[in-house]
Amino acid sequence: MCEFLRDVFVNVFSSFVFIIIVAGLLWLINWVTRSRKFTKAEEFFGFTQQQPVRIVVSGFPHENMASRRVVTAVEYAAATDIRDKLRQLPKNALENALSGLIGRDNSYTEPVIDVSPLEAVATPQFTGPLILIGGPLTNQLLKHYIQDGKARFRYQKDAGYQQLVDGNYQNLPSQNNLAILEKRVIGDQVVILAHGNGEADTARAARYLVNNWQNLHKLHGKQEFAMQIGI
Repeated sequence: MCEFLRDVFVNVFSSFVFIIIVAGLLWLINWVTRSRKFTKAEEFFGFTQQQPVRIVVSGFPHENMASRRVVTAVEYAAATDIRDKLRQLPKNALENALSGLIGRDNSYTEPVIDVSPLEAVATPQFTGPLILIGGPLTNQLLKHYIQDGKARFRYQKDAGYQQLVDGNYQNLPSQNNLAILEKRVIGDQVVILAHGNGEADTARAARYLVNNWQNLHKLHGKQEFAMQIGI
């Protein structure tokens, strides 16, 4: 009888240990996967604990508002989608717990949505990572970055969009349904430009960023890129 009970106990205990080991391995795999995703996002968007992502949409003059500026629903919705996607990134739970034990703050500041100035920007005041959403005629901060002679795509009032080819800007063959996504790395700052000919194209570029940033990171890593987005 004692031998029987001992065998039962050994079997139950062995099963319990096996379940604990399997559960621990699954947790470890999940933790590593989630941590790697967060690290990839840090590399791609360029944010740190001290420098959160700032998402800047176009500003339009409105005298009745305290800020004298209003935004469009389409651009703001696109900015909100990006902010929410970044908010949902899994944090490193183990690192947070260990940091808490030693009294270290391991939290990250949430992404911020801001509005572009109404006047032309000579020297940008933001040094952290930027995601700029809007047309080159309405988002003055975006206009600054695409008109400095180094962007792959720029906008000229008389010629429309142009692409940098072999050191020279050339007119794009078509200006219709034109959505552009470009990432620039200026020193330590990451600047992502989502723009196009009209609100619909601008929103399409922003949505592409939301849905495909991991593939873009896989293709380009920390490097710059520029692309036209098809319909």
